Amino acid sequence: MANTPQLIQLTIVALLAGLTIPLLLQLFLTARSVQRASASVERQLTDARRELHEVLATTRRDGGSGDLASMLAGAAVPALIAGIRAFRSTVHSPDQPNGVQNQPQEKVP
Repeated sequence: MANTPQLIQLTIVALLAGLTIPLLLQLFLTARSVQRASASVERQLTDARRELHEVLATTRRDGGSGDLASMLAGAAVPALIAGIRAFRSTVHSPDQPNGVQNQPQEKVP
């Protein structure tokens, strides 16, 4: 039969293994979730950038009539709206589809 110091060491190693495996699994799942969310945001920002370039190209093609402020506002508003939509679509729980925000649960007494 093993002596007491060996049993204590075995118990400590078992406790550490029991704690680290779930922590590492949770860390992996969190990192994967962040990676997916950042890919989604990157794709949406790319779409917003493309829309901004289209608006600028249209403005330039139309002769650039008007002052600089109206040109910038015309280009910035669609980009701002796309950025807000991209941000809102990432604020959701994993079990809900993109764009659906969490609604607070009502507490029933």
